[in-house]
Amino acid sequence: MTEQHCAYVFDAETTGKHQPVIIETALLPMLIVEGYPLPAAMQAEVHRWNPGKPIEAGAWATHFIEDADVANERPSTEFALPTHNHYLIGHNVDYDWDVAGKPKNVCRICTFAISKTLWPEMESHKQLAVLYTLNPGMAKQLGRYTHSAGADVLMCAEILRHAAIKVGGWDSWEAVWKFSEQARVPKVMLFGKHKGEPLGNLPQSYVHWALKNLADMDEYLRQALEEVARARDAGV
Repeated sequence: MTEQHCAYVFDAETTGKHQPVIIETALLPMLIVEGYPLPAAMQAEVHRWNPGKPIEAGAWATHFIEDADVANERPSTEFALPTHNHYLIGHNVDYDWDVAGKPKNVCRICTFAISKTLWPEMESHKQLAVLYTLNPGMAKQLGRYTHSAGADVLMCAEILRHAAIKVGGWDSWEAVWKFSEQARVPKVMLFGKHKGEPLGNLPQSYVHWALKNLADMDEYLRQALEEVARARDAGV
């Protein structure tokens, strides 16, 4: 399996906020062609799944999938990402990766973080809003199917293509992943009394306190704070 065939845009619709279970999935294989990520298929592979529990009203109001729509589908427990998959792409990819069972054989590429880095001036970085700014025609066409997994992966793929145009292209999925990883590291504090302050301006005592006491901190914020602490401890 070559690197060109080991990346997928993935999206999942779920039962809701409380212990979410997958009810619909979409996988879109991707290729890098002359530096630009492009879909390797005209349509995504879309499946529905029986979650074995009721769909919450709030979730239904988002994707309009009812209990009866999935009652005769295969159990969600049978879903698994391709075993050869190395790169998983999504807008807020961590959510979809989480409900897919947090597979360890993937590197996550987040178009939400990438879009915030490349287009900080955008009013909103929600997927449809980003797509509308970059490709209004496609956004209008797919917008009526927002929160359908099949439409969402096509939107995400188009955002990634525009990101590649913005940076002049990527020569490998490894390069895309590394760009995403850098984009995911916050530059300002995300919560608390120092919310919005540049991380480099935080008091050293607070940095050490946060690293010691906030066990459930986002992994990328932790990484950034650890870098701040190391630099100051080294006198940089």
